[in-house]
Amino acid sequence: MLNKSKKILSFMLALVMLVGLFPVAALAIGEDSYVEITPLTTVSVNDFAELQAAVSTMSANSSREIVLLNNIGMTAPVTIAQGRNVTLLGNGHVLTQQANARHFTINNTGMLCIRDVTLTVPSDTTFNHGGIAVGATGVLNMLSGSIISGNTSNSGGGVHVTGTGRFTLDGGVIRGNTSSHSGGVFIDGHGTFIMISGAISYNTATSAGGGVHVNSSGTFRMHNGEIVGNTASTGGGGILIGSNLATTIMYNGIIRNNSTLGNFGGGVSNAGIFALHDGSISNNKVHGNSGGGVFNSGEFTMHGGSISNNTANTNGGGVHNVATFRADGSTVQVGIFTMNSGTISGNTAGSGGGVFNSVGEFTMHDGTISDNTAYANGGGISFSHTHPTQTGLSTLNGGTISGNRVISTATRNGGGGLGWITVACLAYLSVAPAVTFSTNTAATGLRINDDMNLEHNINANGRINPGAWTNSATVPHVFNNHDIRTIAGEGDETLPPPVDDYEFHPAYMFGDDRGNFRPSADITRAEVATILARTQLLDFEHGVQRLPPGMSSFNAFSDVNPDRWFYYYIAWAYDAGLVQGYAGRFRPNDPITREELAAIIARTTTVRQEGTTSFNDDGNISTWARRYVYTVYREGLMIGSGGNFRPGENITRAKTATAMNRILGRLDSRSAFYATDVAYLNYARPFPDVANTTWYFPSILAAANDHRLTRDSDGAIDWKAIIRVTE
Repeated sequence: MLNKSKKILSFMLALVMLVGLFPVAALAIGEDSYVEITPLTTVSVNDFAELQAAVSTMSANSSREIVLLNNIGMTAPVTIAQGRNVTLLGNGHVLTQQANARHFTINNTGMLCIRDVTLTVPSDTTFNHGGIAVGATGVLNMLSGSIISGNTSNSGGGVHVTGTGRFTLDGGVIRGNTSSHSGGVFIDGHGTFIMISGAISYNTATSAGGGVHVNSSGTFRMHNGEIVGNTASTGGGGILIGSNLATTIMYNGIIRNNSTLGNFGGGVSNAGIFALHDGSISNNKVHGNSGGGVFNSGEFTMHGGSISNNTANTNGGGVHNVATFRADGSTVQVGIFTMNSGTISGNTAGSGGGVFNSVGEFTMHDGTISDNTAYANGGGISFSHTHPTQTGLSTLNGGTISGNRVISTATRNGGGGLGWITVACLAYLSVAPAVTFSTNTAATGLRINDDMNLEHNINANGRINPGAWTNSATVPHVFNNHDIRTIAGEGDETLPPPVDDYEFHPAYMFGDDRGNFRPSADITRAEVATILARTQLLDFEHGVQRLPPGMSSFNAFSDVNPDRWFYYYIAWAYDAGLVQGYAGRFRPNDPITREELAAIIARTTTVRQEGTTSFNDDGNISTWARRYVYTVYREGLMIGSGGNFRPGENITRAKTATAMNRILGRLDSRSAFYATDVAYLNYARPFPDVANTTWYFPSILAAANDHRLTRDSDGAIDWKAIIRVTE
C-alpha cells in the first residue's frame, strides 16, 4: 500500500498540465452540494389557486421562481412535473396542507428548492399528510429559513426520498414530524440525502428511525448540522441504517439527546455501512437494551470523532457490536466494528460501558476508550461470545484504554478495562504490546495492569475466571505478558487477514447532479484538476471546500472565481505545483486531448526517448508529445482503438477513468469478470447511463466506488471485497 501511495504521489508531482474529475457544472461545491437554480421567470402568489397555476403552467425544462405573498392553506398536493425547476421563496410565510396529501410531490427529473417557508398541517389533524415526497430522479434542496414541522406519514414524516431521488438540507429545520418509519427523513431505493447544515429535531418514529431512516440502497452523507431529540419506539433514535446495502457517512455534525424506547441504538442503529470521520454522538439513550450511542450489526468504521455520555440499560453504553441470527440459530450477518481513531468516553451500561462485543468482530487500531462505567462487567470493553457456532473475534492492536471502572463488588463481575461475561463457545482475543492500559478499576474480576499482564484477583495461579454467573469455569490458558490469542475452544480456526493486508482504494470520480456519470462526455481541465486534488486528500468524497493551509485567498487565474464549483480544487492543485495556466487564465472548461493526457501519464514513469509506435496515425502525433505517447504506448498505460491513437482527439471521462485506474493499479485482466459479480453491483454507486455490459463499466466501477482489494503473489487483483465501504 505504501508503494501505491508513493506511485500516486510521484504522479502528482510529475504533472505539469493537469485537469480533472467529475462534471458537476450545476453544482456549487461538487457532488455533495445542492443545485443552484437560475429562474427564468418570477411569479408572486397570494393563494393556493395561484400557487397551483404557477407550477402547472410551466413548460418542460423550464425554471420558475415563485414568491409567497401570504400564508396559504393547501387543499391538494402540488406536483413538480418532469423537467420543471421550481424555487419557492416563502418570505417567512406558512403553507398549511389541509388535505390527506403531501405538500409537494417531485416527479422524475423535477426539482424544488425551498427557502424561508414553513410546511405544516393543522394542529387537530387526524390523518396522514404533509411534508415532501421526492421520487425517481427528483431533486429537493431545502435552504435556510425553511421549516417542515408537525406532519405525519407512514414513512418519512418530513421528507420521503425514493428511486434515485436526491435531497440536500442546507440550513433548514425538520422538526416535530411523526411516522412509523422515520419521523424526519426516510431514504429508500437508491435515494441520497446530503446534510450540509440545519437540524433534524424532535421527530418521532412509532417503529424505527426517529430522525433519519436509510433503507434499501440509500445513502446519507452528514457534513454538519444536528440530529437532536428524536425518538423511536424500537431502534435508531437518531438514525436507523436499516439495510445491509444502505450507507451513512458522518463527516461532522452532532447526533445528541436521541432515544429509543425499545432495544437497539439510542443514537444510531446500523445494519449496513456506517463511517464516522468526525463529529459527536453524545447523550443518547436506549431504554430497553443495547447500544446507547451506536448499535452495530453491519460494518461500522470509526476514523475519528467522539461517542460520549451515552447510556444503555443493558449492554454497550457507547457501542454494542453484535452478530444477528435467525430463529434456527443460523447467522444473518456479523457486526464488524473497526476503530481507527477517535474517542469513546463517559458512557454507561450494565456491561461494556464503552464497547460491548457480542459474537461480532471488533478491531481497535488506535483511539481512546476512557472513563466509561459498567455496573457489572467491562468498564471499558466487555466481550460476550455465547453462540454455539458463531466465533467472536476481538483484536486490540493499539490505542489507549484508561480510567474505566466497574461498580459491582460481586465476585462474578469485574474487569475495569476488559471484562468477559461468558466464553461458552469458540472465541478469540488478541492484545498487542502497543495497547496502553492505565487506571482502570474494578473490585473483582479480570483486570489489566500497567505491566500488560492479565490477572484475576481471585485466583492466585493467574488463570481467568470468565464465568458469567458462577466462579467455576476457568480457561485453560494463562495470560503471560503479550502471549494472548486463543481464549477458548480448540484454537485451530484461521483468523481473518489483518486490515493492513488489504489495499483500500477510495473513489475519485462521481456523477453529476442527476446521478449520471456521462462516460462519453469530454473531460475538462477543471475536472482533471479535481481528480488530482482529490487523490491528495485523505477524504476524497468530502471534497475540497477550503483553501490550502496558509492560503487566505486564491486569485492566480482570472477565470477561476470563488463562486465556481472547481475553485477550491484548482487552488489545491495549484498550491501543490500540479497545474499551470496560460497568460493568467486556467481555461477550466476546455477539454483535454489524448496526447496531452499522455504527457501527464508519462511523467508518472520514466519518460522514454522518442520512438515510433505501431499506431496507424503515428505521424499525426505532435512533435512535443511524441516521447510521451511513445512512453505510455510501451508501458501499456494508454491504448488506441482500431489501430489509431487519435492524438488530437478530446478524451472522454470513461477513457480518463481507464487511464487513471492503470496508473493507480486498480485494474488487471480479470477486472471485467469481477466487475459483473452481482455481489459488487448491489453495493456499487448506480449510474443510469453506465450499463454493466459496456467496455468501460469495470473502469467506472473502480473509479467511482470505495473498495478493498488484495493481490496474489503474482500481483493479480482479487476484488473479493466490499464495494463502497466508505472508509
